[in-house]
Amino acid sequence: MAGAKRALDTGLVQLYVGRAKGKTTAAVGLLVRAAGRGLRGALIQFGKRPRSSGEHFALRRLDEHITVRCFGMPVRASGWGEWIRRGEPTEEALAVARRALEATREAAASGEFDIVVGDELLYALNFGLVSRQDIIDLLESRAKHTELVLTGGSAPRWLVDAADLVTQMRKLKHPYDAGVRARAGMEF
Repeated sequence: MAGAKRALDTGLVQLYVGRAKGKTTAAVGLLVRAAGRGLRGALIQFGKRPRSSGEHFALRRLDEHITVRCFGMPVRASGWGEWIRRGEPTEEALAVARRALEATREAAASGEFDIVVGDELLYALNFGLVSRQDIIDLLESRAKHTELVLTGGSAPRWLVDAADLVTQMRKLKHPYDAGVRARAGMEF
């Protein structure tokens, strides 16, 4: 997008946190909104396999505006817990998180994207797959005009203080509580 006029003079840092559904959905919605205005976005997903969620299929249709890269768990792993044994991340988990973090940092620093989403990056931080310094470096290295959105369960106080917008998703009721299983197109 060299030479293109950018809509954002200064990008902000946004956090979508909480134990409720909607963090990735909100971030993807922001990417779609930005694409509607001709902005370029990147979705970097930590812990999710390609084509495992409906957003992958939808965003593929917007590939002129949105780049999607997934750094997912191996097929045999069914969740974050299998990557973290007795409080210690597996070597495989650390390697995948490092690649995902580097892809996020490269996208945010490149100047090519108006918005970069580090989806589930806050889980990687909370599980010790990436460090506080890694996140600080990410914030400091992003291009001035790039909006950075990070999602996950929670954010430490220092990151909340550094962010410009923090939204907490809070579950009041969820069909899982009544035994309803995850549904394609709604939960994944």
